This record gives sequence, C-alpha cells and structure tokens, in this order.
Amino acid sequence: MAHTFGTASTRTSSTGNPITTAGFTLEASDTVLVLLLKVNGATDRAGGSPTLNGLTFTQANSTQKAATSPEASCELWYILNPCNPYANPAAVRAGSYAVTIPNTGGLTVFYTLATGRAKAGARSAFDGANGGNNTAANPSAGAVV
Repeated sequence: MAHTFGTASTRTSSTGNPITTAGFTLEASDTVLVLLLKVNGATDRAGGSPTLNGLTFTQANSTQKAATSPEASCELWYILNPCNPYANPAAVRAGSYAVTIPNTGGLTVFYTLATGRAKAGARSAFDGANGGNNTAANPSAGAVV
C-alpha cells in the first residue's frame, strides 16, 4: 500500500555549517522521514551524513548532478521508522528534534524535510531510489520507493 504524507514538513535554505533545523516534530505514526538537499554550484556538499537527534540518515542514491559543467546537485536521504523501536532500535520517541546537515564548504543548500506514513500498524521498508543527472542546471533527486 502507498504511503500517505505525514503532518510535518519544512523547507528553507542556508549557508551555515552545520545547518540545524530545531523543533522538527515527529509523530508516532510517522514511518519514514525524507530529506532532500539541493546545492547551488558545481561543488558537492561536504561534511558527512545528516542526522536527526543522533540518528544518521541513509543516502537513497548517489548525489545527482551533470557529468560536465554541473550547476547544481541533489541528494536524497531517509530514516525508516524513526519513532518505532521495534523496527528501528535507534528510534526516538515522538516529539520535536533537531535535524543537522553538515556543510563544511559553506555552500548554499536548499533543503526539504517531510514525513510519510505506512498504513496503520505497518512499517516502512526501503525498496530503492531513482534519480537522474539530467542537464547541467536540472539534476533530479528522484524518489524513495
């Protein structure tokens, strides 16, 4: 069964290092947390994996950008079952948390966080991801499946 959107989402941009979003709220019924990063310029974001209160996001696919003359890049990250200790031993309780995005190069990073929910009583699992390097200006982060 397809997921439905959770109630929490945020999007903004920053050049900070690290970039921290305080007060991102997770509900017990959220079974997946997805983070999309878009970086302006030819340089890849550096500094490592983003985290949620110590939980490390997993990159869904490789950083997407054009092979020659890239103008931007996209990264897609996720955490499965962030509030379910039976499915994720490192899970957090429902509540508000900080998401930290390392950005050692001080690049302009646009980010979007969103939650999703499997049907009641179910868990999320990762099947795959897609994306495309496309043109110099328009890489596609794809989707988490």
